[in-house]
Amino acid sequence: MGSNSELAETEYVELTLLVQSVDYLKLMMNSDSLADFQLQVKEAIAHESGPAVTAEHVTLELSPGSVVVSATIDPPQEAAVIHEVHSKLSSSDTLSTMVAQRVRAMKSAEVISTGRISVAVRAVHVTKRLVTVATEEYNEDPDTVTNSTTQSKNVFDFYEEASGAQIMSRPLLEIALILLWLHSASIAVQS
Repeated sequence: MGSNSELAETEYVELTLLVQSVDYLKLMMNSDSLADFQLQVKEAIAHESGPAVTAEHVTLELSPGSVVVSATIDPPQEAAVIHEVHSKLSSSDTLSTMVAQRVRAMKSAEVISTGRISVAVRAVHVTKRLVTVATEEYNEDPDTVTNSTTQSKNVFDFYEEASGAQIMSRPLLEIALILLWLHSASIAVQS
């Protein structure tokens, strides 16, 4: 059984929210509160993203500053779905209200809050990443061909694994990593 693979670009939606009046340290130190917070935020984002998105399609990274939520929405890889999700989130009048209401309704809201919880949408954009695509996989039966896709880690995942640190400033780091990648690619081409 053999296979060929190639790199391909896929898209996903990134969303940044600022959840104000939530104590980041208290949230991070209470695993039940953290799990409930993440669930409430994921469900609100999925609801606002449209029927193609479930909470399982949403991953979150939290950082201090009250609580900064960096969400990745990764629905089925159809370009129309990605751009529909982007459009819905960009034009939503209710996303920030829905997230705030869900966080306020948490059992531990009084423990983690420092005042009236509110949410501001900071950014919504479509981002690209490289994935490894197995283009052909041959089974013992010569009439059977299987196509499959395996998502590779994005540059942020590699950085976090290598350094052990969470990313605090994505735009600056993204530029630095892209420049590093371009430099290493140009060296490889010259060799």
